[in-house]
Amino acid sequence: MSQIPNASAPLSPLAEDEIDLRELWDTIWKNKWFIVILSSVITIVTIFYAMTLPNVYRTSTVLIPQGEAKPSMASGLGALAGLAGIDLGGGQINVGDQLSIILSDKTFVEHLVREHKLYERFQSDQTDPNLRFALGVRFFYDAVNFGGGKEVNFTELSATEQSELIFDTVQEMQKILKVETSKQTSAITLSAEHPDATLAHQLVSLFLEASTEHLRTVEMADIDQKINFYNQEIARTPEITLKNQLSQLVSALIQKKVLSQASEHYQLRQITQPVVSHPKDKVKPKRALMVVVAMVTGGILSIFIVFLREFIRNAKTPQYQQA
Repeated sequence: MSQIPNASAPLSPLAEDEIDLRELWDTIWKNKWFIVILSSVITIVTIFYAMTLPNVYRTSTVLIPQGEAKPSMASGLGALAGLAGIDLGGGQINVGDQLSIILSDKTFVEHLVREHKLYERFQSDQTDPNLRFALGVRFFYDAVNFGGGKEVNFTELSATEQSELIFDTVQEMQKILKVETSKQTSAITLSAEHPDATLAHQLVSLFLEASTEHLRTVEMADIDQKINFYNQEIARTPEITLKNQLSQLVSALIQKKVLSQASEHYQLRQITQPVVSHPKDKVKPKRALMVVVAMVTGGILSIFIVFLREFIRNAKTPQYQQA
């Protein structure tokens, strides 16, 4: 006698999975137009946003630190120099780190901004003519920015407004300029990224010249101070041995001073020159990637909303039905 299957017996896990997947697919298919429309809206909005973004260009220069010649000194002179707080070579902060420190110095950057009136270049009305857009179309950018920036006369601003403009420019410059040192080769890359390719080139050139000259000036002042001090000590001391050692120390400092003045950029040799980027040589934005990500995100978000609505609807459904 054949057995009749028990109708109340639970379904196998495989059958339950098959039913669940079918229900999920039915839910998605039932709301397919909602998913298509929401995904399309998100994608279109992203395309519009991407079209409002101007191209960003990068200007860079590569620098190689030039090793200082280390004078040959007797051990006694080396110990004397150490006690005197003089570094005759080695053991000092590398030039790349020094450039990074100068870039983070708001006082130095502010002086550079004021001296070259860089706040004028950072105004949108000054950079607008140099901006480049996807397919050469700037309609979307003008629509969002109402045709461009408003001209600002710095001299007509109040002291507070001038201070704020200078502060904002300094902040922007510190974001744009970057100093990177390769651990493998010790090469230093000074770069700037900005929608205005000419401004990026100008910032790299100005900062390189100003920062290296600042380092040279500080070094020369420190050396001159030490030379004057040790010359006075040589004149005062009666010890011949000490006079000779101090004289060698002064000679080493003079040699260091000459070497520091020998290069165009303090202790640096410029390998590549900064140039204005070609209009097609943009580094960002990655508009195609933005659109693809928006399409995927829109699809996932719309499906999530569909399942959330279905869950809420089922939660409101009575748990029992009339026989």
